[in-house]
Amino acid sequence: MNSAPQTTLFALGRAFQCRRLRAAGLAAAADELETRPLDRLDQALMLFCDHAHDVLARGKPKVALAFSAADTGTSASNGAPVPEAPETPGRHGQPIHPPEQQLPHEEKDQDFIEKYPSFQLSRFLGRGQAGTVFLGENDEGQPIFAIKAIHLPVAVGIGLPIRRTFLLYQKVLRVIDHPHVNPYLGWTVVENEGQVYTAFCNGGTMRKYIYADEANPGLRDMALVRRWLAQIVSALAYLHDHGLVHRDIKPGNLLLHNGECRIADLGSARVLQSCCDDSHQRKMSGTPSYAAPEAVAGKIVFETAGEDIWGLGCCLYEMVMGRQPWHECDSIFSIYFEIGSRFEQAAAARNAARSGAAADAESPSLEDPVAAALRRGEHPLVREVAESGVLGDDGLDFLGACLEWHPRDRPTARELLAMPFLRDVL
Repeated sequence: MNSAPQTTLFALGRAFQCRRLRAAGLAAAADELETRPLDRLDQALMLFCDHAHDVLARGKPKVALAFSAADTGTSASNGAPVPEAPETPGRHGQPIHPPEQQLPHEEKDQDFIEKYPSFQLSRFLGRGQAGTVFLGENDEGQPIFAIKAIHLPVAVGIGLPIRRTFLLYQKVLRVIDHPHVNPYLGWTVVENEGQVYTAFCNGGTMRKYIYADEANPGLRDMALVRRWLAQIVSALAYLHDHGLVHRDIKPGNLLLHNGECRIADLGSARVLQSCCDDSHQRKMSGTPSYAAPEAVAGKIVFETAGEDIWGLGCCLYEMVMGRQPWHECDSIFSIYFEIGSRFEQAAAARNAARSGAAADAESPSLEDPVAAALRRGEHPLVREVAESGVLGDDGLDFLGACLEWHPRDRPTARELLAMPFLRDVL
């Protein structure tokens, strides 16, 4: 078997961010990113990737971890270690994973159980693509957390059987520590149902807030819009710095608590591997109206985290316009066709413009006039907002940057924080 690649996808992602920051004149931010010391979230993600890669490649772990072996395992409700499911070779010698019949009936996060020994289901909160959400209350009837019930089919996920992937990923989510990422509190698994416990947010979702006034939906307080956007972008910068891409940024996954905004539901997130130079997660994820064009076209540039930046632009559009992006499309398929066809047109125009600039040795600038036109005039979402007059030039520049058709042309989250629209907001 060939030796492990020298450059991992995580390293490629960090290098991309640093190049973008230096090109934008943000050398100090690039230096800070390059010298950031490893923390517990880094270690948890390295562990997660190493487990996935070890199963896929049948190799030995290649990453020196600060976590001990005890941190990686899961115990059954009686404290016994969980036996590994057997592996049998499939076609071309690749491992396949039979049903995990040896796993115990029930597994629990003991730290969570000790902290919350007693609670009760109160009411239904909502339903998403991956599961159903309920409110959990203490014995006095006070809300303490949200409970998301997720069905765990017997299948293969990110190189691991779904149940084992779920358990390893919960250990990643629990060490995320940012004021604008909704905290994960714990988990349990009973047969094929996983339950994820997260902090309860008293303001509901951003989507609920946008449509609170049915006759006149949308947000009119631009100071509030900018503050919430800055909080979301700061959380994205934190996640992207650690190699996590959310992949489903939308108002329904943004929660409000005491007037502050938090990113929630990282169940669709992609990890920039610390074990190899390619992504283990290639399946499209997210919600059609907020899907990035490269995801629709199946041409994701994995190290850019550009899907989240596009989703952020769609959120800004919905916040100020009071309607979903691509609202005129009458089906999921028409949304995908609209986004995919425009992406292909923009990509062709981008390539033609860059080829022309390279051929013209006396070109005074590398400014791409086609991209600029798409950003400020021909992009339908940006054009709608510009015609409405709800955003000034700084806001339109921000929106247009988020909605660049090519992911490499979109700024990183750290760059967005330095743009005039958000500068000095936090």
